[in-house]
Amino acid sequence: MATLGIDPDLVRLADSFMQDRRIRLEMEGRTGAEHSIESGIPQESLVSPVLLVVYISEMIGYVKERADVKALSFVDDVAWWADGTNETEVARKRTCPISFTHSLLYFP
Repeated sequence: MATLGIDPDLVRLADSFMQDRRIRLEMEGRTGAEHSIESGIPQESLVSPVLLVVYISEMIGYVKERADVKALSFVDDVAWWADGTNETEVARKRTCPISFTHSLLYFP
């Protein structure tokens, strides 16, 4: 968030919003045990859509700096495309965003 020029106080607020979160499943009148959660964006919060847009923006910037691809996003969908002289070249370029995105999502 800081790399996007967002005010440091808002960065700290967002960080605090994402700390010490817990989750439990309620289904058919039964409630499961509480568990800590360290990933994802909390649902049904006014802050969540803003955090999602920031995350996607940073992800797109990260991948575009490292791979020869372009991106188009709308809400929570991102489409990657690449130009090339043949299918093999395009397929190779399109594999890069997948591996970069995977590392961002699963190995922070």
